[in-house]
Amino acid sequence: PPYAPVSSAANFTQHTAKGFGWPDQVALADTIRLRAQCGCSVMASSASIPEIHALYRKFWIQPVRRAINSDASKRTGVIVTTYPAIDAQHPSL
Repeated sequence: PPYAPVSSAANFTQHTAKGFGWPDQVALADTIRLRAQCGCSVMASSASIPEIHALYRKFWIQPVRRAINSDASKRTGVIVTTYPAIDAQHPSL
């Protein structure tokens, strides 16, 4: 999915004619939860921002570096999975 914007200036969400805003991020998280309940393994990526961490708090969150930003200090993201990953952060189950 498109990464959630990390700031008001970094708000590129026009991957489709209708865009991909916060309600779409929430709908995606809901779909991932439903698929996980059915036993599916799902992986998604996004920006490493507090809202994304909160949205996916019940899943495994793996920090990653990404080469998409010209400012190296902002090249962080997360991989969210419905299954354990090496070095992932997860609340106790």
